[in-house]
Parts: sequence; C-alpha cells; structure tokens
Amino acid sequence: MNDNSVLLITPWDREGGLATYSQYLTEEISDNTNLEVFNWDYESLFERGSSIGAVRDGIVGDIRESDVIHIQYTFGRFLLSGLIISAIAKLFNTETVLTQHERFENIPMAKFVYYYHQFLYVFVDRIIVHTTARKEMIPKLHRKNVLVIPHGVIHRDMNKSVEINEPIEILVPGMIRPIKGHVEIIRAMSHLSNFDLRIIGAIDNKQYYKRIVEEIEQVPTECSIAVETGFIPERELQAEIRGADIVVLAYQRYTSMSGILAHCISWNTPTLVTDCKSFRSVINTEHAFIPSHDPIGIAKGIRSIGESKQRRKIISKEFKRISQECSWSNVAEQTENCYQQVQV
Repeated sequence: MNDNSVLLITPWDREGGLATYSQYLTEEISDNTNLEVFNWDYESLFERGSSIGAVRDGIVGDIRESDVIHIQYTFGRFLLSGLIISAIAKLFNTETVLTQHERFENIPMAKFVYYYHQFLYVFVDRIIVHTTARKEMIPKLHRKNVLVIPHGVIHRDMNKSVEINEPIEILVPGMIRPIKGHVEIIRAMSHLSNFDLRIIGAIDNKQYYKRIVEEIEQVPTECSIAVETGFIPERELQAEIRGADIVVLAYQRYTSMSGILAHCISWNTPTLVTDCKSFRSVINTEHAFIPSHDPIGIAKGIRSIGESKQRRKIISKEFKRISQECSWSNVAEQTENCYQQVQV
C-alpha cells in the first residue's frame, strides 16, 4: 500500500458532468497525493444494478492497494454497485470518501432510494456535499461524517463589462430535462419585450422536449425563441456562457448545486437562479434570485436585471467573491485534507 494513495472512481474519458468535475479537481491535486483514476462510466444498467461491475476489471485489486477510495457519486451512475464498492473497501480497511452530487426527490421510488442510502452511508467514512442545505438533509446518524466542500469554480481574475444592448439575449444552457424549468422561462417571454431567448443543449427527455416545442408554439410570434439541440463540447459551452447577456437557471426547487452555475460564476455572466436552498447556500445577494414555477415572477426578474446596470454590478461583485472562495485550488486543498483526516 502506498503512502496517501487515493483511487478516484469516476466517469473520466469524456466531457461534461462528473467527468469534467473530476478532471478539474485532479488538475489541482498536489503531488503529495498519489492519485489514480478508475474510469467508471460505461457500465451497463445490468452491471450497475447487479453489482457485477463492482468486481470487474481489477477494481477490487485497485481498492485493496489504496489507502482511500473517492467515489464521485450519483445513484443512477452506480445503483447497487456503489454499496458493493464501499463494502469491499471496508473489507480491505480502505477508507471511503463519497461525494454526493444529487438529491433524491425528483427520481422514481424516492423514499426507497433515500432509505437505501442510509444503509450505504454505513460503509462510507466521509460524505462530501456541496452546500450546507444538502448536509442538513442527511439524518443525524450520518451527519457527523458529512463535510461541506463547495462545487469548484474556475477562478478568473477578470472584469466583464456589464453593458448590454437590445435585444437582450437570454441563454438557457445545458441538458434539456424537466428539472431545468424551460417551460416557465418560455411562458415568461409572453411578458417581455426586447428580449430574445436561446435554449441550447442535448435532449435528455424526449417527452419534455416535445412539451417545450408545444409551449413555444403558444408564445406570441413577436417573441424570438431559438432551440439548438445537441451535445455542447466543454469549450463551446464556456464560450456560450461567456458571451451571454443573461443566463437564466429556473431549476426546480429541489435541485442540487449546478456545474452550469459554476461556469456562470467563473465567467462573471449576469445570472438569475431559482430561489432554493442549494443556491442560497452559495449566492449571497437577493438580486440573483427568481421564483420557481412563476412565469410572471421570472419575467419580472429578467426585466429588472436587463434594465438595471447596478443590479448586474452587484451580481458581478458577488460572483467574484464566490469564484475566489470556491476556486478549484481551494476545493482540491480541502479534498486532500479530507483524505488525510479519514486516515487518522
């Protein structure tokens, strides 16, 4: 067993989601940590659900040879295999760190999944979450093992102009799925003038996309709404966010921290987000918040940020603060400290 040897179990060889998160994190991990990556990404539903994936391709040997395993975790990515991997680590006296990237209210059989995780956490030495709001959702039995480490942000020492010209473009970037609140934003367009809307991203839910198209057909013809579907490479996504006048993330209230929001903060792009606990744990200005499921309230927020240079300046100042405090170098340092603490 190597000193401070860490096995990071995560999606890896692609762009987006947990893979991009892990790539940014590992770039900042110091040479004091001997970190290896096990690419957990293309396992079939059967492999994940039956836990066969947890004992294939040498992963057991890698766990045995490590001091710590760190699982970048969502339930759908691991299913039963997450429990088996953690149990194998416990068998070999290897410490387990698990970063919990999601909440469970918006998935099928939410109550069953919740109780399943209470059992999973028995085998986990430290649970990392991104916000204090998410920590409070974990029962007291396991809360003593929960560590809040913010979602990383690429820190850029830059000043973005807060000047924007009409028509003002509203950008809604990222995977097209029901949690994102596209329908409410489209309905808000009926209450706005001199604003254009662009929705960009891959379709994750075809029925939801069909509903989006139907909603657009109901909007007055003078509203300019464009939908561009397809996977967006990381560099292109960042360029879109950097160049946007306004980004709107009207996610449902049970959302967890967002990688898209991290990019908006990084590029200092004026952004409106749902008034929910996860985002409140990160952003400390009322000017950035809009109500969920309220097209009129969303339109009011968009109009206000579009018309008020001062409001955009306040959001910009807040994003600079977050970018510095939540830089990937700070996140990596806190993560390495976690690795050391679980070995004591």
